[in-house]
Amino acid sequence: MTTIKDRARNKAFSKIQSKQRHLRQLEYDIERKNTGAVTLHELEICFDVAKLELNTWNYIMKLIELDYEA
Repeated sequence: MTTIKDRARNKAFSKIQSKQRHLRQLEYDIERKNTGAVTLHELEICFDVAKLELNTWNYIMKLIELDYEA
């Protein structure tokens, strides 16, 4: 049976992968000025927020890993 630690680790890993893909897509869109219905400035704000989200999830994963080793 999967423990809560395993589930938390899997969830965090999945979120990190998703956030990384999203960040790459935003970076691609900014480089090519593919803004769609938003301005380039708004897209850059989304990119900054996505970086913060990724950093948050990386920190959460670090805490899970530290607890996993305990």
